[in-house]
Amino acid sequence: LNKQLSALELPELAIRIGLHTGEVLSGNLGSETRMKFGCMGAAVNVASSLEELCKTYNTGILCSGVTRSAAGSSIICRPMDLAHVGGREPMLVYEVLGRKEPVPGEPAQAVVTLEQRTMLESYEEA
Repeated sequence: LNKQLSALELPELAIRIGLHTGEVLSGNLGSETRMKFGCMGAAVNVASSLEELCKTYNTGILCSGVTRSAAGSSIICRPMDLAHVGGREPMLVYEVLGRKEPVPGEPAQAVVTLEQRTMLESYEEA
């Protein structure tokens, strides 16, 4: 989409995403006269704080160590910092670089290249 926008000399779109794994309360919240679907809980607050940290680190997607562990080896992440997130004790936050391998049948995937993996491995060894 951004390539098409650039070709039309329009500004590109940019989003920030914060990912955290935990229990939340989700569903329709409110009363009979005013209701909306939403999520509440500490995990939501952490994810929101991670999204805000994307501005600080100039990244698109940050995740917590809990989410990194839950994802296993399916995603490639770069350790970023030990940060106070969502009013909790400091936690290690990661930049999500992409998937390790493409998932067949899914469109437009960010898959980490061999060059990117090699650079990350060199970074982690140092």
